[in-house]
Amino acid sequence: MAEITIYVSEERYNQLLEKGFDSSLGYYFHNVAVMCMAYDTGNARSAISLTRNTPKLIQIDYNLLKANYIKFLEEGIGPVKKHKGMISVVTVGAIGEQLVGWLLTGSNPTFTSPPVVALRTSQYRPFMAKSSVTGLSERDVLRQAGMYDKAISASARKEVSKIREYAYQTAIGGKIQNKMGQRTETTKLEGNYTPHGNRGIGILRNQVQQRKAEYKASREIE
Repeated sequence: MAEITIYVSEERYNQLLEKGFDSSLGYYFHNVAVMCMAYDTGNARSAISLTRNTPKLIQIDYNLLKANYIKFLEEGIGPVKKHKGMISVVTVGAIGEQLVGWLLTGSNPTFTSPPVVALRTSQYRPFMAKSSVTGLSERDVLRQAGMYDKAISASARKEVSKIREYAYQTAIGGKIQNKMGQRTETTKLEGNYTPHGNRGIGILRNQVQQRKAEYKASREIE
């Protein structure tokens, strides 16, 4: 990783030593991270949270339990490759640029309200790409639940993601990360509706609980 040296006045340097990051930075960076995330149903954007916002540390987390496909989009793995580097390059670059400006000027962001994302039905059909570990695709999970598999809503995508992530972490002996913090607020996109889109979502939620129980059981065996 490249290092960057930033020169500030002695007065500004002493201010930084004494006060550290202003809390408005964390709130603003949360908004930046959400705006840089790919947007289809809005589920991935809703999975971003501000988990630490202190004078010494600002931390933004991506909840892979809620949107496990974020890692595939970021790495350019699977059928959708255009979002490769959207976190490590695009988001980090945008936040870094704003941070440098703040370090130099001390001018705090004024837009610090929690980010809001409008949830909607996907503009595309559910993903058919299967996990190399679990063999599960989005469409597979919907079909197993007896749900309409030609479209997927944000709510259904979230539950499908949980099923796939619990199955994946169980298979590899991994650990689910689910940190708390300021979450991205959500609203429904008015007029956006697909027939059958959420019918049977209760079955998905039951399957989430089953996968969660299997995951916990696998952790206890270790």
